[in-house]
Amino acid sequence: MNKLRKQFSAQFCNLVAKSDTLVADIEKLRKWGFKILPGKVNCTGDADIDNKVIRVGRCKLICRIYILAHEIGHVLNSRDLKKVSAHRSSIEQYVFAEIRDEAKAIRYAMDRLREIYADRPREKHHFDAWTRSAKAGRWAQLLRDIRESLITTGKSVPFEEYWADSYKKEKRAAQRKRKKTLEQKKKK
Repeated sequence: MNKLRKQFSAQFCNLVAKSDTLVADIEKLRKWGFKILPGKVNCTGDADIDNKVIRVGRCKLICRIYILAHEIGHVLNSRDLKKVSAHRSSIEQYVFAEIRDEAKAIRYAMDRLREIYADRPREKHHFDAWTRSAKAGRWAQLLRDIRESLITTGKSVPFEEYWADSYKKEKRAAQRKRKKTLEQKKKK
């Protein structure tokens, strides 16, 4: 928690410390080599699993905690995602795995917020429709909301289209790698 305190406020760390699960998962990620850093964009987060970095943007305190927990949820779920890769699954399976991952990360974050804010009166937050659906237990609605939402990475792209493109890129990269391996074997 001391490393978090250097990057974020003491108030932020004190609230994070109220969730034993969140603290344990942060420690687990630290052992895996992950760093948790402030992000440059307001009210967003990012889990860069390959570079082992989680970024949490500037926002209201409760939203920062939500973002942190959400991105930790993505990292913890990423092991499940590796089972669904472009060379082992259909495009529909791949995209649905990404949608399911988003729903799991939302649920993880909401569970951590319930632990942290269990003793506080109800507050109004500016959480998005996904969070409200997760909080109300409307999982079918949540999956529809995720499927219809936009991902902004330079340009706004529908969630399904973004992951379908990712699938196609991964599939092409796997095919190039297989072709190169076969060519090397033929040369020997």
